[in-house]
Amino acid sequence: MKEMMRILVPIDFSEGSLNALKTATCIAKIQKAAITVLHVRDNMLSFAGIPMLSSNNIEKNAASILVAIESEVEQATGLPPEILESDGIPIREILKTAVEKRISLIVMGTHGASGSRQGYLGSTAAGVIKYAPAPVLLIPEEKTVTSFSNILYLVRMIPTAVRHYPVLRQVFKEGNIELLNLRLPGDRDDPAALEALETEIKRQEPKNSPIKVSSSTTPFVLPQIMAYAGKKKTDLILISPFIDVSSKQFYTGPNLHYLINHCHVPMLIINKVHLNNFVEAAELARENN
Repeated sequence: MKEMMRILVPIDFSEGSLNALKTATCIAKIQKAAITVLHVRDNMLSFAGIPMLSSNNIEKNAASILVAIESEVEQATGLPPEILESDGIPIREILKTAVEKRISLIVMGTHGASGSRQGYLGSTAAGVIKYAPAPVLLIPEEKTVTSFSNILYLVRMIPTAVRHYPVLRQVFKEGNIELLNLRLPGDRDDPAALEALETEIKRQEPKNSPIKVSSSTTPFVLPQIMAYAGKKKTDLILISPFIDVSSKQFYTGPNLHYLINHCHVPMLIINKVHLNNFVEAAELARENN
């Protein structure tokens, strides 16, 4: 029996995290997935100058908000969400929960209650995408996303370009996917190779799949991607571990930083840690079969 997909949504009651919960709820409804909501009581509040009395009031309100969230998610998906609370450093608690609960997808806002700075990803989101054992769907703080129908899939002309596609396939079941040739210094420009990738993805799709795949053979550099996404009214960008040259396990390189700090489109990000775990699990499953 196939294990149920479980989505983790870290909540700090900011607008960004609540928007991420709405997105996760829509995905859960389509995928028949379960949701785990995690609220971390950040023990750094006192260092931020928040009096203990004020902190207690926040947590008193948190309890009632979490009860309301539980009711809303169950009503929308038909499954009661798992509500977890913990004390500690948010990044650590999110990653710990993702491992312990065998999370399939983490959905979170790009910025939380600490707010945003121009050109900078929130520190919690940055830490999570670097070490996450599952794909991370980042929702910009001003966005409320309920579906993904126009998807850009950034690929480079390297042998492992679509190795992670089965991971992405777990998250969406329909939509228009356009392969976008991300060209970095030293990459070769080979339109035939991109068309071959398109054919390979179509081969992996079941018959009568609502997913439509196409490719754009024009090579794009990073600044052009944002303009192209706006022109195409993109509502999701898929980002693989291979958009940066380094092969380091816990590396989030300059290309990824550029994209997530300048783009106002939701992004599904896979790091090398998760990809390696996924590939190992897939190979083990094949051996057992």
